[in-house]
Amino acid sequence: MDKKQAYEYFFAHLKKWEKFLSESIDSLGYKEDDDIGETVKKERQRSVLKDIMVGAVANPYLLDSFIYPEGQNKIARYGDIRHFILPNLDSAQKEAVNKAVKTDTICFIQGPPGTGKTTVISEICLQLLKANLKLRILICSETHVAVDNIIEKFYKIEKDGLAKNLKYIRAFAKEKAGTVPVEKATLDYQKKDYYEKLYRSCIEDNIVEDLIDLFEESDVAFTKELMLNTDYIGVTCNSLAKINFKSTETFDYVIFDEVCKATLPEILIPLAISKRAIFVGDPKQLPPVFCKRMKKL
Repeated sequence: MDKKQAYEYFFAHLKKWEKFLSESIDSLGYKEDDDIGETVKKERQRSVLKDIMVGAVANPYLLDSFIYPEGQNKIARYGDIRHFILPNLDSAQKEAVNKAVKTDTICFIQGPPGTGKTTVISEICLQLLKANLKLRILICSETHVAVDNIIEKFYKIEKDGLAKNLKYIRAFAKEKAGTVPVEKATLDYQKKDYYEKLYRSCIEDNIVEDLIDLFEESDVAFTKELMLNTDYIGVTCNSLAKINFKSTETFDYVIFDEVCKATLPEILIPLAISKRAIFVGDPKQLPPVFCKRMKKL
C-alpha cells in the first residue's frame, strides 16, 4: 500500500467511525445515567474525529506517520543513553528505551506479558525529562488499571531513591483509586495540596478563600492548568477528552500503554494534542471490546 492509498483507507475508515458514533448517540439519547455517560463519551470521540478530518492536530507530521509509518522521519531526537536510571534492565528493554527516546515522531514497542513494559515506560519517562526538563508527557491507556500501574511505579521509584521530586498527576481517577500512591496523585489531592500552600503563603485567609471560590467556579480551567503545569499526566484516553485543550496547549509526548486494547477514536484523542507518540502493547493479547456493529467497521 502506497501513501495515497493509506490516506484514502484511513479517512474512509474515519468516516465509518463517525457514522457509527453518530448513530449510537442518536439511539442512546439521555434516558438513563449510564446512557448519559456513554453518549457524552461518544460525542467526545466524534468531536476528535472531526478535528482529525480537517487536520486540527498538534503535529501534522505525527498524524502523517501514524497513517503511513513507512515514510516517517528517521532523524534521531536524542543520542544514545549512557546511564539508565532503573536497575536490572535487560538488553531488549534498553534497546526499546533508546528507540523511544530517539524518535522524532512515532515509535511502536511490542512486549508480551511479563517482559516489563511498565518498567520500560517508566524509564522512558525519566530519560525524556532528563534530556529536557520542560517536557510535558501524557501517559494514557484505555483502562484505569494500566494508568494506575504507572503511577504506582513512579511512587516506588521515588521511595527507592532512584529519582527525586517527580511531578505527576493522576487525572480523573476512579472514585476508589485503591492505593495510597494513586490517591496522592489524584486531582483532588493535588488541589487540596495547592490550597494548603496558598494558606501558608498568604497573610490574609479571606484572600485565599476568595481564590479558592474562584478556582471552584472554574473547575475545568483550574484542572487544565494543573495538568499543563506538571511533568507527567496519567489519564485514560476517554477521560482526557473531558478537557478541551487548545492548539497551543499541547503535550510533547504521549505514551500509550496497552494500545492494542483501544479503539481508533480512543487512540486519536491523545494523538491529536501531542507532538510525538510512543505506543506500547502486544497485538497477541486481548483486542478492543467491540459490539456487533463495531465489528463491521
